Amino acid sequence: MIKINEESFDMVYQLFEEAFILAELRPYEKMKELFLKEEFVIYGYNLEGKLAGAILVWEFDECIYLENFAVDSKLRNQGIGRAN
Repeated sequence: MIKINEESFDMVYQLFEEAFILAELRPYEKMKELFLKEEFVIYGYNLEGKLAGAILVWEFDECIYLENFAVDSKLRNQGIGRAN
């Protein structure tokens, strides 16, 4: 897993758009604004040099909240979500 930077944000958002219906996904502008303010972090998993999955994580004092978890549709059901 790698911590996603601003340069990779658009790739991650595209992955989220493919994985979630829009009603379940924070709008791009709002998500990017919160990301740039470091309100949450996004971790990505690369496979053969390509983004295979990502997870959005909010860290609070009392808990950690996982808002979005997505795996590339071509790689689903292959154990990517369980990898390392």
